[in-house]
Amino acid sequence: MKLHLFASLCLLLFPVGCSGIQLTSPLEHQVIQRSGKSRGTIVITGRGVAMNAGIEARVVGEDQSGAWQKLAAVFEGDGFRATLDAPAGGWFRMEVRALQEGKVIAETAVERVGIGNCVQVWPSSADMKNTALRMHTIVPSPSTATLPSPRR
Repeated sequence: MKLHLFASLCLLLFPVGCSGIQLTSPLEHQVIQRSGKSRGTIVITGRGVAMNAGIEARVVGEDQSGAWQKLAAVFEGDGFRATLDAPAGGWFRMEVRALQEGKVIAETAVERVGIGNCVQVWPSSADMKNTALRMHTIVPSPSTATLPSPRR
């Protein structure tokens, strides 16, 4: 009885289903290569949204909260794909929501998405003598970039 009541309530409150938006990209702690000096484009993919729903997204940084941007989502099967233009320069929280008739019907977020330069640093053969092969991903701030010190 309780399960039936819960399922009915979910269908009433969330027309797209109880699961809401399920993002498949970007992932937590994913770093997006910036496309210009101060901007980057985040490719957003997911499922769980009705084809007639509008998709909006924004990025929220430490000092600023971006405006909601209506995305030109392409729906295929049960999934969707869209892009979001965002500022470069560090870690952001990315929020995505689905709307029907101007009302939010589902929302989700990725807590840490980086937008900056993706740099891979590989140790030289001399460094390999005493250490295991390591790869470092660095998200520089707009003003300065620092590399992690090599481990020995």
